[in-house]
Amino acid sequence: MKKVNKNYNTLLMNAYSEKPIAFNPALARISGRATGGLFMSQMLYWWGKGAKKNWVYKTVRELQKETSLTRSEQDTAIKA
Repeated sequence: MKKVNKNYNTLLMNAYSEKPIAFNPALARISGRATGGLFMSQMLYWWGKGAKKNWVYKTVRELQKETSLTRSEQDTAIKA
């Protein structure tokens, strides 16, 4: 039987039924903050996946669940 090595991040994600999200550090540098980079990374991931071209269909609550960014942090990221 083949042994499967899982890192702690994978174990934690499985334990909490979470999915990872992609983060582009260049976007953090562009926006001047990690929260801005995280928010923009998530927006770019969802870009064009809605019913209308060039739209993102995500509520504040959905984005908070995916990124852990609060409403205030999302607003600050948008301003950045």
